[in-house]
Amino acid sequence: MKYYLYFFPFLLLFLTNQSFAQSLTETSNKEIGLRINNLRNFDLMYKKQKTENKYSRFRLTSLNTYFIDTITNSGFSFGTAFGREKRIIISEKVNLIKGWELITGANINNYDSPWGSFNVGAGIVLGVQYDFSKHFSINMEAIPAIMSTFSYNQDAVNLKSINLGFGANRAALGLIYRF
Repeated sequence: MKYYLYFFPFLLLFLTNQSFAQSLTETSNKEIGLRINNLRNFDLMYKKQKTENKYSRFRLTSLNTYFIDTITNSGFSFGTAFGREKRIIISEKVNLIKGWELITGANINNYDSPWGSFNVGAGIVLGVQYDFSKHFSINMEAIPAIMSTFSYNQDAVNLKSINLGFGANRAALGLIYRF
């Protein structure tokens, strides 16, 4: 019985130390960053590691609200994207990024009568990432996408356009913090 009393504090200390070390490694699998397309277009990114070299990703691509004269002359718009990515290790600090995203957005206006538009689409994520340190990275991504835009008013919903794009205006630089 006496040996168990000595053994119990060491067992408790060992288990506490193991769970603390495990929680440290679990918290280093999330990333937050800023994706810069040009000086007028910034996205906020959040990524979470699911398995080895596989991540879920979420982007807030736009968020805007305005009031012209009163609450009746107002508008709101937002855009989001979510998907998965896989990283292919090239060297200790360089990874290729490939994956996909589902992209959504809406523009809601209230000027005399409600009207607006909404977008749905899908894109392929292609990029390269360089890890400066354990916590900081920089990447370059291009997301060729197909998008459908629908407009609506009080009377109808109409297909406005279908766009398929791949170009320099879709490439972006990302600054990432890993925690």
